[in-house]
Amino acid sequence: MSKSTRLLTATYILSYVAANAEVVTTERIAEQVDEHPTRVRQIVAALVKAGLLSASRGATGGVSLKRPAAEISLRDVQEAVQDSSLLAFHLFEPKSEWAGKSRVHLVFENLRAELESRIQAYLAEHTLDQTYAPIIVPFSPGGTTDMLARALGEHLGPGLGAPVLVEHLPKRQRGAPAALRPHVTQAHLGGTTLSIMTNSGVISAALADPALDPLRSFVPVALLAESEMILAVSAGSRWRTVTALARSARARRARLRFASVGRGSVSHLAGELFQRAAGIELEHVAFEGAQPAVQALIAGDVDLYFGTPPTFLPHVRSGVVRALATTALHKAEVFPDLPRMADTYPGFEIEGWQAVFAPPGTSASVVAQLHERVTAVMALPEVRRRLTRQGFRLASSTPEQLAQRVREEVAHWRKLVTGRGISIGVDGADG
Repeated sequence: MSKSTRLLTATYILSYVAANAEVVTTERIAEQVDEHPTRVRQIVAALVKAGLLSASRGATGGVSLKRPAAEISLRDVQEAVQDSSLLAFHLFEPKSEWAGKSRVHLVFENLRAELESRIQAYLAEHTLDQTYAPIIVPFSPGGTTDMLARALGEHLGPGLGAPVLVEHLPKRQRGAPAALRPHVTQAHLGGTTLSIMTNSGVISAALADPALDPLRSFVPVALLAESEMILAVSAGSRWRTVTALARSARARRARLRFASVGRGSVSHLAGELFQRAAGIELEHVAFEGAQPAVQALIAGDVDLYFGTPPTFLPHVRSGVVRALATTALHKAEVFPDLPRMADTYPGFEIEGWQAVFAPPGTSASVVAQLHERVTAVMALPEVRRRLTRQGFRLASSTPEQLAQRVREEVAHWRKLVTGRGISIGVDGADG
């Protein structure tokens, strides 16, 4: 673990512990902050020694906050883990709506303000355009694609000869066609500007423009993960089966509302197919990413949502979301007891994936090198443990296999949408 990652993780640990009134174990902390338990125990021990945390059974057991969160400064955390590096801190994206957030809770408000000011000062004094290699995530922060990009980026840098940092396209550039255009970046490191795309982004763009050939817009490198879609409802709803949900939809005068991460996305197409299979009418509500969609589900602003296992896993575990079924023909690995949509509606099968792509025109030799490096990183035990714990089903492919998959899925969905009369007014797809 690098020094900057250690400091960032220490801040995440403190914010998670502060958000829990009861004592929490280091294993639970590790699960929430996406780190290996051994590393978390080491950092917790340092925070206990510095007087920021108290341990009920030693640093390896349960811990709680020893001082009020508002009294803990960034200097306290830096001294505890003996680090003052700032390079990784711009991952907080101080100008975005996700500024200062971990994947669990807000970092302490006083730490966030200080971090943001230091980030801005650092970026103002350093020219990064020749010192890092970007991974472009053309979706909003906080989603499953973002999680994959960060896990990959932490280990990819040495193989590219520069640190790897995750960049998100500005909101105005997140439309489906834009997601396939070459990204204009300040990093002039030939062949090392990568993108992580989902089949939602590829399919929505292809459905928006029948003449579009996605493989002219990017070069496939490697498949990272595959994912069935999970049909879920709020835990506060009365629906416990797919048939009960469909029966309620038919009986209601007002339409039930289903969320998606953009028109033409896989989550949107799953909802459209559900309507036709069940003989019901639903109202579609598009969001700008998986996190806003699932939060709307929890709040009751929408009634159902087809999302990925990593999106739902922490919410199902915490008891605020109820998973009803999987769209794959196999059982969902992290939700093994779920019935299949195909058990109720024969032929209902939808899967998603995430993959790495290079800019158009990237040479075959560079693609081969990138494929080798990406594959090596994804095979690392710590990366596999981290992503599997988050609910990902890891996968791999050659560049040629990925290209063929793109061709087949685009052809499949174009035919299905036309054949079933599904109207797709594409407005973009986030993941």
